Amino acid sequence: MLLTPESRLPPAEGWSDARCQGRWELEKFRRLQAVSTGGAEENADVSGGSEAQRPEAQQFVEADVAVRRDAAGIWRLQGEARAVLGAMCQRCLDPLTLEVSSDVDVALDDVSGASDGDAGVRDEAVDWPAGGMTLGELLEDEIFLAMPQVPVHPDRQGCGKLATRLEEFSDAGAGPGPTGEAETRPFAGLRDLLSAATADRKKND
Repeated sequence: MLLTPESRLPPAEGWSDARCQGRWELEKFRRLQAVSTGGAEENADVSGGSEAQRPEAQQFVEADVAVRRDAAGIWRLQGEARAVLGAMCQRCLDPLTLEVSSDVDVALDDVSGASDGDAGVRDEAVDWPAGGMTLGELLEDEIFLAMPQVPVHPDRQGCGKLATRLEEFSDAGAGPGPTGEAETRPFAGLRDLLSAATADRKKND
């Protein structure tokens, strides 16, 4: 049996071997679409990054998952899901393309009555809401769990001007500590910059 992101789970006719394979535009996954930032036009003026650093116009979800019964007789959804989303780098505040991959392996059966020795199975089981959910919603859950809490460019060279300025502030704040050893005061440069701006404002007043 073939499944699509719109397929309702659990199926009314009961579980059976099934598979879902494909790539879909992000608009089919409303929660992921809600957290994904827009394309280059939306982020055109964010901290001056180059166009090459902008998120790709095409954002999507792809999956290759199958429903099958494991050795213990439990129906599971297994495979891989991947999403390409737009995000904002938390280091430089430039837009970036975020690729998220998830190895999907969840129990689909009701395993609430599993023994204490099968606690791991309970942890992996889907907590079905009333009325179930679509396969797309289940894939969204797995992708959300795999997302980094703090998205950043893979290396600092991919970051925009803000990251460079913050490094300059950090270097400006380096100096000897109470013990005479080198100590970094990351906000010292920012403090000096704010002090200079305040002084200039007072002169203008």
